[in-house]
Amino acid sequence: MEPNIDPYTNPAARLAYFGRTIAPPRVSTLTDVCMIYNLKATTRNQSISSTKSELHTDTYLHLLRSHYPIHTSRHLPFTTPTPTKMVTLHLSYTSRINPAGASPVLTQSQVWAGLQRKIRFAQEFVPVIASCTVLSDADGVVVREVRFKEGAGPKARAKETVRSFWPSWVDFVQEDGSVIKNIVSDGPSGEKEDLHMTYAFEFRLPDVAEGSEEAGKELMRLKGVCIYLFTL
Repeated sequence: MEPNIDPYTNPAARLAYFGRTIAPPRVSTLTDVCMIYNLKATTRNQSISSTKSELHTDTYLHLLRSHYPIHTSRHLPFTTPTPTKMVTLHLSYTSRINPAGASPVLTQSQVWAGLQRKIRFAQEFVPVIASCTVLSDADGVVVREVRFKEGAGPKARAKETVRSFWPSWVDFVQEDGSVIKNIVSDGPSGEKEDLHMTYAFEFRLPDVAEGSEEAGKELMRLKGVCIYLFTL
């Protein structure tokens, strides 16, 4: 803008400004938007109110995008409310597959065979699962539906797509994006019987707000379920 010409206070500058003979200033605050909107309405003999309460957010954003450049490095203070973010809970647990004195000692191939059966008959391995129905089983991908016992799981039912990655892990991916991993890893000794199983969980709970008291209670409840399962 040319120096010493203020379209907000100089009446002569208003016509020049809104006649586009002077480049419009950059807009970076809601106050600027209100002032410019009032000036534009005045020069066009329009009775348009530009109070915060009477103009919807979208009106301001449309005005800005249509007529005025905006500083990209600054944010307008008047924004559309952001929905409450859902909570995502992460849990993991690792245990030895062959603890001291265990008999028989399981090999990696035997553990993998057990995981493959667990994919298709989950209720035999996970006490909180009441039933497991395989919907499809082709090309190494199993789609199944599991039903949890009442109050035991993160939800009543879950449809999962299961993929196996020999010889290390199996992914169980649910429709809402929740993921469970069963990971077989070698222990520090390097001996073939020194194997560990890690269970990793990513639970997405769309009805629970992040940081809420309910989120904390749900985390403790799911931890309790995991401790029960892994100490049987």
